[in-house]
Amino acid sequence: MRPNSITTPLILLWAAILSVGCSSDMTGVLSNNVVAFRDIEASDTPIPPEVLDQAKAVAIFSSTQAGLIFGGKGGDGVFVKRTGDDFSPPLAVDLIQGSVGLQIGAQSESMVYIFKTNAAVDHFLETGRYAIAQAAGSFGDGSGTTDPIDLSENDVLVYSKAKGLYGGVVVGGMGFKIDEDLNAKTYNGASTSRILSGDVTIPHGTNVLWNMLKGSN
Repeated sequence: MRPNSITTPLILLWAAILSVGCSSDMTGVLSNNVVAFRDIEASDTPIPPEVLDQAKAVAIFSSTQAGLIFGGKGGDGVFVKRTGDDFSPPLAVDLIQGSVGLQIGAQSESMVYIFKTNAAVDHFLETGRYAIAQAAGSFGDGSGTTDPIDLSENDVLVYSKAKGLYGGVVVGGMGFKIDEDLNAKTYNGASTSRILSGDVTIPHGTNVLWNMLKGSN
C-alpha cells in the first residue's frame, strides 16, 4: 500500500474536523462562544467575578483541535473591550495555533482570555494579533478543566476546558488575530476603532454576551 493512500484520507479528516464549529456570521459566532463561556463557568475552575470585573478586555473561543504528527487548531471567537462599566460591541477574531510533534487524536475546547492590562489590549489592537509560544506534553481524556494559565508577564490570564482524546509531545504556538472579513461583513466596513467605540449597530445576541460578562445572565 502506498504511503499517501493512508495519509491523504487522514489529512482530509483533519481538515473536516477543524472546520466544525466555525461560523460564517457574527450571530453564529456569538452563540457558539456564549456556550463556550458558560462551559467554563460550569467547570471546576470558573472565572472569579472579581477577575471579570477588573478585566480590560475579554476574548472567548470555541475551538477544535486535531492532529496526526502535524496538528493544528481551528476556531472563531469574539473580543470585547472594557468601556467604563460596560463592554464594547464584539470584534470577530480567529484562533491561530499550529503545532509540530508526536500527537494523535481530536479535542474540542472552550477558552477565555482575560486581558488584565491596557498595555496588553493596546498591543493586540495595534498589531491585529495576540500570540505566544508554548510547549506542552500530555495525554488523557481531557474531560476536566485546566487551571488558569498566566501568560505574557501577567498581562493575560487564560481559562480553558477541553473534551475529547488528544495527546502527545507538542511544541507550537497559540494566539488569535482580528477577522477583518467577518467584521467588515457584520459592521458594513467599519474600522476596528469605530466598532470598539460603539459607533455601530450591534449584532443580534450581543446583549446576551454583555449580560453574561456582567454576571446578569
